[in-house]
Formats: sequence, C-alpha cells, structure tokens
Amino acid sequence: MPKTKVMKALKSKAPFPDAKRGKHRVQRRPAAKAYIPVPYVRHGIPSSKNRAHRVRWGLSVQKLMSMNGRRLINLLQKDHILPHWQGRSCPRCGNGTLGELRHVKGKNVWAYRCNHFKCHKHVQPHDFHPIFFMGAGSSITSLNHQAAALYCAVASVPGQSTHLLLDTGDKPVERIYANLDVARASYDVEVDEVDIGKNKQRSPGPGPIRKRDWSAIGNRHLANRKVILHSDGARAYKLKLPQVMHCNVVHQKKKAKINGKALDF
Repeated sequence: MPKTKVMKALKSKAPFPDAKRGKHRVQRRPAAKAYIPVPYVRHGIPSSKNRAHRVRWGLSVQKLMSMNGRRLINLLQKDHILPHWQGRSCPRCGNGTLGELRHVKGKNVWAYRCNHFKCHKHVQPHDFHPIFFMGAGSSITSLNHQAAALYCAVASVPGQSTHLLLDTGDKPVERIYANLDVARASYDVEVDEVDIGKNKQRSPGPGPIRKRDWSAIGNRHLANRKVILHSDGARAYKLKLPQVMHCNVVHQKKKAKINGKALDF
C-alpha cells in the first residue's frame, strides 16, 4: 500500500513591520523632552485636586461665638493655638512657676497664678500671644470674638466683611489679620539659587553649594529661629540646624508602572 504524505499547515508569518496595536502604543514610554514644567510641591508629595465645596473643618463661626470660658480655652489648646502655661516659668517675674488654670472670681477670667511670693500675678492663656491680644476698659475684645476673626482669616474671608459678620469693630479684626500675616512670615523661609562663586577658573558655573559654605550661612541667619526651611533637593541643605525644620521641593514627576503602563504622578 503506497504511503500517503501528510502536509502540515504552515502558519502565516506576521507582516513586517508589526502592525501598530493599541496595547503596544500604551506601553511605550513617553518621548524625551528638553523641559517639562512641574508645579511647585511643598512637602514632596503632589497634592490631589482641591475640592473646596466638599471640605469641612468641623467648626464654625457660630460655634466659636457661643463658646466661653474653659470650654473655648480647651478647644484652642487642643488645636495648639493656645499654649499650656501650667508648670512653666512666669513670664512676668521669671522666678516663679505658674500653677493650674483656675477661674478668678474678682476679674471673671480664667488664668494661671504665679507661686513666687513677690509676684502672685495672673497670666491668662492668650497673654503674650503672637496673634491674640489683651485690652483694658472699653478696648477689651473677648477671646471668642478673636478666635472667630482668626477662623475667618484662615478661611480667606476679606477683612472688610469679617467685622460685619461678627458685629464687632474693624480695628480688632484688622489687628488679628495683621498679626496672622506677621506670624506666618516669621516661620517660612525659602532658599534657592545660592551663588558662592566659581570653584575652578575654567568651570562653567559655581556648581552645587557645599555643606561647609551653607553651614556658615544657615547658622548665622536661621539657627534657633524656629523656622521652616523650603529648599530644593541639594544635599547641602540637609545639614541639621537647631530649631529649623527642613521641607524639600521635588521638581520631578514620579513615574510608576501600573498594569504594564508607565504613568506620571
């Protein structure tokens, strides 16, 4: 019996070049560009879209205006707006120690009392505060009015409208707004483009700043000032200075591969 030859089916070869397919196009890395503008990122983590109409702070002007005495003081101390004076040295005499917070019936205020026998003065929680202020006579502005004015200032309410909302004078409101601007300006410092000079004669530029050069500048102007230093990613700025918090800015987009796709964040 003659043998029959079995012919195998040949697979058709893919055309050359390969057809452009969608998945290959998605997986391709983006082409290099000379310059990619990146928005300013304060804490090194890009923030999500701000939806102001969905934000809630859990506080309101009505709530602050209705609170008085110990309840308002505890709320402001919990949010680190007012300090805890108990156990600290007296700011008036410098010799005694302040006791616990108590109600003074004669003045109808809550205050701390110095235990030194030559002082015995009372210190209210918002004494010596960078934003809140004291008063005497007809110029006294209650703490809840000041806290409500501060709330409006943080919420970007115009100062011309705040005194109408709180039914108070315009001078205390202007003082709260001005004190807030001064307090903010004294704690945020940005450093960038520090030019120390060329290190070599043929060098095209000054090059990155060195730690020994930055140490002289930082210790002179920033040490023991309780400031937040904003800088780029240069290594010299990582030098630890007393009472200086460092916050670097990331000028590069983060890339991650998700399901085989290169995405920018």
